Amino acid sequence: MKIESRYEGGVLSSGRIETKNRPSPHEIARAAAELAYDKKGEEICIIDLREFSVGCDYFVVISCKSEPHMRAVMDSISKNVRERMKEKPWHIEGTSSGRWILVDYVDVVVHIFHEDARQFYMIERLWGDAPREKMGSAPAGLTQIDPEPTE
Repeated sequence: MKIESRYEGGVLSSGRIETKNRPSPHEIARAAAELAYDKKGEEICIIDLREFSVGCDYFVVISCKSEPHMRAVMDSISKNVRERMKEKPWHIEGTSSGRWILVDYVDVVVHIFHEDARQFYMIERLWGDAPREKMGSAPAGLTQIDPEPTE
């Protein structure tokens, strides 16, 4: 159900105001992945959750080697997505824990993990049936892969 909005001539749908120039959730997810790559994020993966009812369209999952590295990736994503795409995070949490930072854009949730925390939580296995894209050796290297079989 879409509700007409008086804000910027947009339409409010699923908690998000749709406007003509607003980036799609996939564009935000790809931008976050590319920005993480630029800051030396590792094992970058975009998980497409649109066919599941989880409240968002995409997860972006990133590994980092240290807490300062995680904060640098988070800062780059939140600053550059805001400047380039005019989207600011609805919520950021985990900046004090140092193991898992979550940057929530409502339709896109960016998970920045310390590498050992990522191995512990194995978020990709939770969504093993979901299509995903993994970052290759360059930003243009995001490639669609089949979901990994769950055991």
